[in-house]
Amino acid sequence: MSFTKFPNGDYHQETTLLQEGENLVCDMDIGWQLFRDNQYKIDNGRGLSVNKHCLGALRCEEYKTTFRPASNEHATESKAIGGCKTKKCWSPNALTIIGCSVMVNIKLLQGKGFLKHTGTHTHDQFEPLHCTIKGLQALVPHIQEFIGKTPKGLQVRTSAVRLQHPPRPVCELDQNLQHLGKVGYARRVIFKNHGIRISKKTGASVEGLLDNLKTLEESYPGYF
Repeated sequence: MSFTKFPNGDYHQETTLLQEGENLVCDMDIGWQLFRDNQYKIDNGRGLSVNKHCLGALRCEEYKTTFRPASNEHATESKAIGGCKTKKCWSPNALTIIGCSVMVNIKLLQGKGFLKHTGTHTHDQFEPLHCTIKGLQALVPHIQEFIGKTPKGLQVRTSAVRLQHPPRPVCELDQNLQHLGKVGYARRVIFKNHGIRISKKTGASVEGLLDNLKTLEESYPGYF
């Protein structure tokens, strides 16, 4: 269903694709910022092979932090020139671009996904771009249990006096759900995909909440 996040060194992994209706879905995000070089059909069109290379990272020398680069080399150069936008730093000095030669190949064939990661990254990890499919699926019962809760409410830790099931906060489901903006976005995606309607007078409709997540990969780039 998904590959290990932030693999390093020469690494191989096999995973079973997730069945969503008539479609097979695989989370192709492995944490690092990758650029797709090419893709082509294999096994007489029954499979797909995708080749990617790592875009490296950006580093603020004053804040001593590694950041995710942009989606391609040119955009990364522009982002570096703009300086550090971290609130604790806000340095006008250009960020350092850390190059990387890691190559990644992902094959999707006969209901399985095959990851081949070649090389060692020359930079530290950075914050994942979006939630995993597993994390988003785990969020569905939370939305059902706390249908009227705001994103901030979903982040509040479960009370020791009044235990709740499923427990909160939702950041325990996925690292990316520690940010209010991403919790709100994931919540809206689930509402939309499951036909949940928000009304100030009547609240949210839970009709279709537990239907399968057929369009989830369309809302999150990098999912197949």
